[in-house]
Amino acid sequence: MPQRTQQRRQGKGRAAASRSVGKRQAIPGFSSSSFAGGAICGALAILALLYGVPMLFSGASPAEAGTTAAGPRERPTFTFWDVLPRSEVRTGVAPFQRPDAAPEPVPDLLLLQAAAFRGRNEADTMRARLLLEGMNAGVELMTDQGGVMWHRVMVGPFQNEAELQSALARLKAMDVSPSRVTRPRSG
Repeated sequence: MPQRTQQRRQGKGRAAASRSVGKRQAIPGFSSSSFAGGAICGALAILALLYGVPMLFSGASPAEAGTTAAGPRERPTFTFWDVLPRSEVRTGVAPFQRPDAAPEPVPDLLLLQAAAFRGRNEADTMRARLLLEGMNAGVELMTDQGGVMWHRVMVGPFQNEAELQSALARLKAMDVSPSRVTRPRSG
C-alpha cells in the first residue's frame, strides 16, 4: 500500500489537518462563570452611577430619590437676576460710541495707478497679480503727447480716503510704487 494512503487512513493526511483547524481551543485562564459575574457587576456599577448609590441600597424609586427625611429638597434660589442689573463693572475702557455718520464719499473718483506699460501682456500680468491680492484692478489705454500708447494698470475707485490709504499700503508692501489719480465723478 502506498505511503499516502496509509497516512490518510491513520488521520495524518490533508483531511486531518483541515479538521484540526476548525476546532475551537479553550482560552487558558478563562471561565464563563467569571465572565458572567463581571458583566453583572459592571451593570450594577452603571446603575449606581446613573441613579445614585443611596437609591440602590434604600430601594427608593427615582421619583422618591429627590426627597430627604425632612421632606422634598428645596430648589436653589438664584439672585443674580436681581443683583446683576444693579451692579456696575468698571473696566477702565471707555464705552463704545457709534460715529454720528459714516464718512461721506469724496466727490471725486479716487484711483491709484499701479504701473504703466507699453505692452499689453505686462499690464495684464500686473493686473492679474493685483486681482489675486483682492484688489479691484483694470487696464486703461492712454496715448501721451508724443503719440506713444501706454497701458495703465489702475486700482480703484475708492469710496473714501481711508480705503485709498489702505490700498496704498498694500501696494507698497508688494513693492509697487503707485501714483494717486483723482477724476471728477460723472453723473
